[in-house]
Amino acid sequence: LYLARPCQYVEDDERRMCSQKYWTSARFAPKVVQSLDEAISEAMTLTKASKVALIGFSGGGGLAALLAARRHDVTFLGTVAGNLDHASWTKMHNVSPLSNSLNPIDVAKQVKNLPQRHLSSPGDSIVPPQISQEFCQAIEKPEACEQTPDMAHNGPWEKVWRFDY
Repeated sequence: LYLARPCQYVEDDERRMCSQKYWTSARFAPKVVQSLDEAISEAMTLTKASKVALIGFSGGGGLAALLAARRHDVTFLGTVAGNLDHASWTKMHNVSPLSNSLNPIDVAKQVKNLPQRHLSSPGDSIVPPQISQEFCQAIEKPEACEQTPDMAHNGPWEKVWRFDY
């Protein structure tokens, strides 16, 4: 199941129904996390699944962590270039804080017992390794953070991601 953030891929007239705050200060808002949580639950009901592995890219990595903290059926948390601490990220890029958003690093202790893998690259100027490394320190699993050299933010991450958990 692939989930995008609400309103991520809408265009033209449909975009008018999407509030700009979900692209700025509220991209990790409780309402966003709740909508994704409901979509996962619905998909699990339809497929009769009892467990879920959550893997997210960029901002989706942060949302995966926030979802993992509120669900009891998650078996794995993975991120690729994941924004796991938006306070550090906004400070690093000197942009406005995500003041209406939950911060993934705040739920680190809640997810620390899950198997995890957080992939980053020094070649990524958007979400550099420092962001995931802070999260791995917070979950007390430095080995969960892996770096791959020379990978830009948009990849190609599929060349280095493996899923064997």
